Amino acid sequence: MTAVVDSGPLIALAAVGQVERLREQCGEILIVPAVEREVIDEGQGRAGEAELRAALAAGWARRVLPPDHTLVARLRRPALALADSEVLACAVANGRVLVIADDGPLRRLALEEQLPLVGTVGVLVRARLDGRFPALKPLLDQLVASGFRLDPGGAVYRAALVRVGESP
Repeated sequence: MTAVVDSGPLIALAAVGQVERLREQCGEILIVPAVEREVIDEGQGRAGEAELRAALAAGWARRVLPPDHTLVARLRRPALALADSEVLACAVANGRVLVIADDGPLRRLALEEQLPLVGTVGVLVRARLDGRFPALKPLLDQLVASGFRLDPGGAVYRAALVRVGESP
């Protein structure tokens, strides 16, 4: 299953050493120009840069041309960054592929466009259910420690643990 990935999940998964989960779950990820700029050019030396470079070199991440300008403009909203609009346009243009994103406005518009959607926590939940690591809670705690916006007492954190059969 092909997916288009926003910069946030790439960076967050890299921060906890789990970028490989994208390849396992999607096979191929599409990278729009604005996401590549954010993660590689603007993110030099930070989580995600080396991992995205390696994924591109290995061929399971693929650069895509900027999406059709008209489609990007149709999907553009004041609350969305250019990268967000490009991610959505890419998902639509490539046959309504899976969107992997954490940003609230981007997620809301993806749902409005009826695009399949998952976030960083969802990727980790699926990997845990697939037996890729023994426990989810330590990774969620690492995400929180890395600055990822996830409330350890909140509904998303607790629901993820319940989903994989771990105690919140």
